[in-house]
Amino acid sequence: MNKNPPSIGRIAAMVGFTLSVAALLMFLWTAFGGTFPLRPEGYRFKAAFPEASQLVKEADVRMAGVNIGKVKNKELGPGGRSTIVEMELDHRFAPIGRDARAILRQKSLLGETYVELTPGSPGAKKLDDGATLARTNVDDTVELDEVFRVFDPKTRDAFQQWLHEAGIVTSGRFARDFNDSLGNAAPFFESGADLLRPLDEQEVALRRVVRDTGRTFHAISRENGQLRGLVTNGAATFSALSSRDDALAQTFQILPTFLRETRTTVGRLERFARNTDPLVRDLRAPADDLAPTLRDLGDLSPDLEKLFNNIGPLVDASATGVPAAQRFLEGAEPVLESTHGFLRELNPILSYLSFSRGQVSNFLSLGASSLGGTGDGGYQGKGTNEHYLSQLAIIDSRSLQQRSTRPPWERGNAYIAPNGYDRSIPLGVIESFDCNPSGGEQRNPAGSGGDSAPPCFVAPKQLFQDQQYPRLRPGQAPVVSAPTGTEGNSPAKP
Repeated sequence: MNKNPPSIGRIAAMVGFTLSVAALLMFLWTAFGGTFPLRPEGYRFKAAFPEASQLVKEADVRMAGVNIGKVKNKELGPGGRSTIVEMELDHRFAPIGRDARAILRQKSLLGETYVELTPGSPGAKKLDDGATLARTNVDDTVELDEVFRVFDPKTRDAFQQWLHEAGIVTSGRFARDFNDSLGNAAPFFESGADLLRPLDEQEVALRRVVRDTGRTFHAISRENGQLRGLVTNGAATFSALSSRDDALAQTFQILPTFLRETRTTVGRLERFARNTDPLVRDLRAPADDLAPTLRDLGDLSPDLEKLFNNIGPLVDASATGVPAAQRFLEGAEPVLESTHGFLRELNPILSYLSFSRGQVSNFLSLGASSLGGTGDGGYQGKGTNEHYLSQLAIIDSRSLQQRSTRPPWERGNAYIAPNGYDRSIPLGVIESFDCNPSGGEQRNPAGSGGDSAPPCFVAPKQLFQDQQYPRLRPGQAPVVSAPTGTEGNSPAKP
């Protein structure tokens, strides 16, 4: 036993320990809602709640989910029909407006009631310290038993049974499975949200699918006989498949090989299509031009069929005819070579005759009637074979006269175009080679009466060699178009 008095250090340590324990207890007391005995009171006000049996002292007073004060006292109101609750708010949230509203709420289904406040409008008058909130600003609390009281007895019994079954699931050996399910619920709901997000983006299309699906099943329900037949036939189909399960299994075994070969074949076809595409594009234009040929060939096919059916004698004759034709062509080669010089001189003549085929045809058609005159002075044959060509010549004093200058009335043209006569009808005169004697082209020359000179128009260049008179040269004949009507010349100048 130590009889030595405690030292000053030990006494100081004991005092410090005692003070620290007291401070810790005081901190815990205030943390759990306790108050200091000598602490001054803050802003307090009262409110009358119709049902506050579950509300206890030091209960929370909240605003928008934030603790702003505590319940300090409660007492029975006048007549025993309400409970007067006194609440103290922190100085940061005091005072509240007179139009603030209060209601009792519960933190969970197990209880723990607290007071929920709303601050009221910013411009409202403030509630005085110690004043009572108006009864009209206190809302009635909906208790959990009142919610269940809305249900009928059968529903309440079913809900009670459900709670009992839920208690069984969350206790005993099922508790671990239920806990594991809750642990995996978060990934399940996240994946479900990702899965349902496309449906949310396609809300309109989904609504149409549901609507059209309802219409489809409505139509199916009206045709129950056809639906029964579909089910019966489907059952028969699956029964047939089940009877041939070995063959079906072999089909699925061969299917991967078939798909690989199909993929290879499709790749080859794709390469072939890419290589053939330019050819097909080039053949598109000839194909369009070939369509009329094929149509004409269809019309010609009966004649071709007869030809090929009767071509046997021709083939037999060609055995001797083709060698003979070959010998003939070989012998005719010198003759054809010698015609080059002749055709070089003949082609321009034929070209000009083709250009003037109107006059040539008129000469051939009128030549016989022009030679119809006979020695008897008529055009009727009277046993004589003599015929002559009727001619008309105008000879006057100017025919043999020599002139140093050309008279103004001269309108000569020795190279009239093939359509010159047709062109003279609207002009009133045949076009002249030139109009130099009359001083240029004239529509109404000077003079009057019978002495007035006819109008003068210069003949345009002919389409043959693009000049007023033809000049035939040996060589290749120019390609010209046949003059018909007013074709073959440029338009006459007015």
